[in-house]
Amino acid sequence: MPKLFLSTALLLALFLFKSKPKIPDSARAANVRTQVWPQLQKDLKSIGFRDDQPLYIRLFKEPGVLEIWVKSGSQYKLFREYLICAYSGGLGPKQQERDGKCPEGYYAITPSQLQPMSSYHLAMNIGYPNEYDRQHGFTGNLIMIHGNCASIGCYAMTDEKIDEI
Repeated sequence: MPKLFLSTALLLALFLFKSKPKIPDSARAANVRTQVWPQLQKDLKSIGFRDDQPLYIRLFKEPGVLEIWVKSGSQYKLFREYLICAYSGGLGPKQQERDGKCPEGYYAITPSQLQPMSSYHLAMNIGYPNEYDRQHGFTGNLIMIHGNCASIGCYAMTDEKIDEI
């Protein structure tokens, strides 16, 4: 009986004290959250979205748009669109490191990929190359969606836009 109680107590303790994923932070990111997050929460709520749902980010090189989709029930619904300020390399996938092209494909972004101390204001690493890219011999890394308006393989959004994104 004591072993069962101890096991149950241990499982309960692990459940109750489960740590959340550590999200990289900086004074700049904290300042942006203070200024931008309250209005974003209002905007989400005003159209029936919750602020704790998964997001889907979709980029189109042509016509140069980044979309934010929010999970609502079992579907994702469009929340916002932003014009991409700059990307490099034209249409077609990134294939080699330093080819100056922006990748095309599906990439998962986790909290650990946020870059709040970026030289380009704020940034997130898109996770290039993904499994498909690696299987095709594509190389490169550190491809970002970031602030500023300059690109050598990343998607530059401007500081104001990346603050919201």
